[in-house]
Amino acid sequence: MYQQQKATRKLLHKHPVIFQKTLSWGMDYYLNERLYAKDKRLKKDYDLNRIFSEQVVCLTFIHRREKLEEFYHQILEEFGSVVEVHLFENLYSPGWYWFQIHDKKATKDQAIRTLQQQYGVSDYQLTVFGDEINDIKMFKIADRAIAVSNAKGALMEVATQFIGTNEEDSVIKFIMKDHDSRRNQEQKLERIVFD
Repeated sequence: MYQQQKATRKLLHKHPVIFQKTLSWGMDYYLNERLYAKDKRLKKDYDLNRIFSEQVVCLTFIHRREKLEEFYHQILEEFGSVVEVHLFENLYSPGWYWFQIHDKKATKDQAIRTLQQQYGVSDYQLTVFGDEINDIKMFKIADRAIAVSNAKGALMEVATQFIGTNEEDSVIKFIMKDHDSRRNQEQKLERIVFD
């Protein structure tokens, strides 16, 4: 198991978050957030040929909706059969939209399925958390699909459970409470077995 975890970490570091320059406050917000988190994948690169010679998993453009909408429709029309696209307002920097382009094989749901198979946990209960429309496919494969209360409407429609906002640390509170509940259930079962 340790070797698999090490390989996964190595794979994540192999796929850097590359940027050339920031062109909007929305991009500044994201970059500063990554710098504050000391994201080791962050890499500045001006050579587009070199960038696109690597395996690109996702392209994200951050700007105002009107600046991205036409581009979104062009990509969807021309490449919709091979890419998945999302255009959504960032919950944490209102007014700024994210336009994401993924290869159809590079989605959260497929990444989860791959990891489940790799680690032999496909039969375990899958719990996921989300807040945006790019989480919908992931929600559809989960046993428990938990949306934060400030999530987008389309995601709320496929959620199986709801918690408070992410600003209230609702995800970690849910995980801690769920963990404690499961541990208590296991202890009760042990008492029954040994009594």
